Amino acid sequence: MPIDAVLVPRGAEYQVVRQGFGGGGTRARIVAIPAGLAAGAFLETLPYRSWQRVWVLGLCGSMSRYLPVGTIVIYRHCRQLGAPEALLACDRQPIQLLQAYLPEAKLVGALTSDRVITAAREKRRLAEAYQAQVVDMEGFALLQVLAAAGVEVGMVRVVSDGSDHDLPAIGATIADGAIQPLPLALALLKDPLAATRLVGGSLQALGVLKEISVRLYATNQTPPDR
Repeated sequence: MPIDAVLVPRGAEYQVVRQGFGGGGTRARIVAIPAGLAAGAFLETLPYRSWQRVWVLGLCGSMSRYLPVGTIVIYRHCRQLGAPEALLACDRQPIQLLQAYLPEAKLVGALTSDRVITAAREKRRLAEAYQAQVVDMEGFALLQVLAAAGVEVGMVRVVSDGSDHDLPAIGATIADGAIQPLPLALALLKDPLAATRLVGGSLQALGVLKEISVRLYATNQTPPDR
């Protein structure tokens, strides 16, 4: 079954995935989604009810010392911050396909948060409370909408920040589903060491994200014109 769409958070993540997918020359539609829980509502602007299978790509934060920066992860399921009893599973067949395409990837449980988790201590606490190894801001909201419509979902992400250091205070830098450049720059200036780790980790993870996009593109190319 072909992939109908690849959903990627707006900004640098979308840009590298689009490049990896041949600039969009693929059967799948490459869609830039807003960061955060607004991604679920954004799906209502798309013809998602006609889709059969979707991949979600992007970056995530590690909540485990066994998942360092640059690690590729495939989601088994997502939980939502504030609702530990709620669990949404990704579909088995897309998971198996992604594992075949990306055999080095780790299978993980994910936590979706409505805010950036910046403190390493809080990451460790939430990892234990929610039995999660990575954290993102869109996964649960996307699964909630797509699964209800019968769309098969596979999620693969790359770790961009580890669990052993605090992040800069970037929690207030996301608004209207996008990172705000000026607040982000100010937050990074206030903590240069943490900023250096964050920027370095993000660049490393984006490089890996582009690499796996190239590999996934090869599985879903548009047939040549006859």
